[in-house]
Amino acid sequence: MNFQMFQAMMISLGLSDFHLFNALYPLQQMHIFNLLVKYGGGILDMRGSIGGQTHARNRFGSYIRARTSPVNPKSSRQVGARIMMMYLAEQWRESPMDNAKREAWATYAAGVDWRNKVDQVVHLTGFNMFIRSNAALIRAGGTLVTDGPPDIGLPPGDPDFYCRFGESG
Repeated sequence: MNFQMFQAMMISLGLSDFHLFNALYPLQQMHIFNLLVKYGGGILDMRGSIGGQTHARNRFGSYIRARTSPVNPKSSRQVGARIMMMYLAEQWRESPMDNAKREAWATYAAGVDWRNKVDQVVHLTGFNMFIRSNAALIRAGGTLVTDGPPDIGLPPGDPDFYCRFGESG
């Protein structure tokens, strides 16, 4: 099933994106604290929300503000993004994906560094990298790629190209 067929099926069922998401992924009521803290001689950096407060940083320094509830406008673009995520999650679980392909995505994800809010290196899971890569690809008009990237290294350098840095230029 391709994304357009999946999207048409969801729309024809008349299910909102929230109900559809809950049907595919039963969720439990839970409290989630999204706070990253970087310790050193005290607290060096703190970002995220806990206890009704949001800790953040801008160019003037760190600040704390009251946490607000996010607005869910359910715009057509937002609904489309949610349907895309559900479609890709379904593709991850079903054929033609198999354990070898999932492992290739996990290997690729482990080799790609990301920086979080406090500038620490983190690695996505294979599932997250599969969704991230394919969502961008499909939005750009491409087709679903189930095979994980085979090589995460850089291409070989050109022996005729080099840069020299120094005071003499």
